[in-house]
Amino acid sequence: MFKIIRFLSNKFIEKTAIIKREGSGVAIIVPLSLSNYLSNDEIISLKHLNDHLGRHSIYFIAPEGCTISPGRHTMMFFQKRYFGSTISHGKLLRSIRFYMLFKKFKYIFFYHLDSLVFSSDLDRWCDRDFDYIGSPWLQCADSPWVAHARIGNGGFALLKIQSAVKILSKYYQHKQHVYWIEYIIASKITSILCEFMRIFPGMNQTMTARFWKFMNTLDDQLLNQNNDIFWSDVATRLDPSFHVASFEDGVAFAFEACPEDCFVMNNYQIPFGCHAWNKYNKIFWDYYILK
Repeated sequence: MFKIIRFLSNKFIEKTAIIKREGSGVAIIVPLSLSNYLSNDEIISLKHLNDHLGRHSIYFIAPEGCTISPGRHTMMFFQKRYFGSTISHGKLLRSIRFYMLFKKFKYIFFYHLDSLVFSSDLDRWCDRDFDYIGSPWLQCADSPWVAHARIGNGGFALLKIQSAVKILSKYYQHKQHVYWIEYIIASKITSILCEFMRIFPGMNQTMTARFWKFMNTLDDQLLNQNNDIFWSDVATRLDPSFHVASFEDGVAFAFEACPEDCFVMNNYQIPFGCHAWNKYNKIFWDYYILK
């Protein structure tokens, strides 16, 4: 009986993860925080995005209730539980259903608002046909915890959608309980129940407490791991053909920690973009910021 249930579950996961034909172009994803306003640095980041890549399809990923205006771009709302930390947001970005929303595209370009982009070369990077490339990690004064230099941070990153769905399908077939827990938590019925419990918290304190305890128990079963670690390290173990870019290509793609060292490694050239520019040697980037 257990084998039959597992077989049917596998078939369901496979069915939800089918992309019959690879899409084209690239969708730019801009995750927002729980705040209802943008900081000055985030406004600078958004200016770079609009100036250099404004012709592309841009989607703001926002928590329910967010009042920030997306301007001419598209706003997409998700449960608040997916925001507030890298772990929380990573649970959204490891959902097959999230990537299926963008299956008409070939790539997703993640652009967090602590990033800067310096050119319109996104199509050229898509043509390189990597499955994943992000701002590289290197062992330096800013990041001594890095064991070995490699790709890379997901805050400024390019991910092939079809490959991502394939990897997640493999992962969920090994960890079926994680798939079904995520399926339950992300369902519309669960979202309605959560909202109902928030509006009427005193309706039945015992029932309310049990409900939130149950939801927290489910949430604790999910993979508590940063999204970029998953694509950089775990994905290649699930499928060795998953093509993560080399460190050298990563440095040409983006800088993060120790930008002055990366500048030397990249033959004294500015990369396509950078991540965490306001965290690591902000003065280095002053000359390149659009006024």
